[in-house]
Amino acid sequence: MPKHRPIRFQDPKLSEAVKEQLRRFMKLHPVAASVTKAVFAIAAFGGAITIATALPNLIGVWSQAAASQKREQRNRYNNLWKSFYRLKKTRDFECIGEKNGEMIYKFTNNGKEKLRRFLLETLEIATPHKWDGRWRVLIFDIPESHTHARRAFQRKLSVMGFYPLQKSVWVHPLPCEEEIEFLKDFFNVKPYVDILYVEKMTNGKVLYYFRNILKSII
Repeated sequence: MPKHRPIRFQDPKLSEAVKEQLRRFMKLHPVAASVTKAVFAIAAFGGAITIATALPNLIGVWSQAAASQKREQRNRYNNLWKSFYRLKKTRDFECIGEKNGEMIYKFTNNGKEKLRRFLLETLEIATPHKWDGRWRVLIFDIPESHTHARRAFQRKLSVMGFYPLQKSVWVHPLPCEEEIEFLKDFFNVKPYVDILYVEKMTNGKVLYYFRNILKSII
C-alpha cells in the first residue's frame, strides 16, 4: 500500500443537526455515496484521511475473510486519496499548515459552495420511532424577484416527500424544522417561509398520501 502523509481537515463548524443529516445519509446510502462524497463527508466532520481511518477493525485472527476485507479497505484508502487530490486540483481544498505530523486542509470558497450543494442533495426527513401527532404546514410567499429560488425550493420539498395542498402550502407529518431552516438559508428565503402546527388533518388526500409512513409510527 502506498504511504501518504496523513492529512486532517479543519472543522467547518457545521451544526449538529446538519452533521446528523449527513451521517444518516452516508449510513443509509453507502452505495449511492461516491468516493468524492465520502471525502466531502470526512472533511465536513473535520476528520482525517489516514491508514487507520481507512482500515478499521483489522486487528484479530487472520483469515481469508480478513484478507478480503483488508484488500477492500486498501482500495478504499487509495481511492480516497485519489479523490482528495482531484478535489485539491480543482481548488476545493487548500493547505493551511501542519500540526502533529499531519497536513491541515480547509475548504476553499469553491469547496464550501460544493459542500452546500452536497448537503442539499443529502437532505432527507428522518422517520421517528413514534409520531408526535403534529402536522407541519409549510406556508411561504416568496416574491417574484426570487422566482428561481422559489421553484428550486418547491422542487426540493417535493423530493423530500411534502404534499402540496396549494402552490405555496405544503404539508408533512414528521419533524422537519431543522431541514426547513437549512433550505431557507440555502435559498435565501428565510423571511418568506413559516411553519404552522396542526393537531388534526381532515384532508383525505393528505392522509392517503402519508398512510404508509403513519402506519409505521402510530
